[in-house]
Amino acid sequence: MPLVRVIKLVEKARDEERREIFYRLWLVRYPNYTKDTYESFDDFYEKMSPKKIVYDTRSKDELMEEILKNNE
Repeated sequence: MPLVRVIKLVEKARDEERREIFYRLWLVRYPNYTKDTYESFDDFYEKMSPKKIVYDTRSKDELMEEILKNNE
C-alpha cells in the first residue's frame, strides 16, 4: 500500500475518533437541552472544531503597500 494512502487512512481514522468523542460529549449535554437551547450534533461539532488558520505569506513590503492603498 502506498505511503500516501496510509497517511490518508490514518488521518481519516483520527477524524472519526475525534468525531466520536464530540458525539459522546454532545450526548451528555443532550438531556439538558430545551426547545430554545437545542443544537444539532452537526452544529455542535462545527462550533467545537477549531478553524483552520490560513497564514499570509506575503512580504512586509507587500502588506504595507496594501494597507496604504486601502487607507487612501
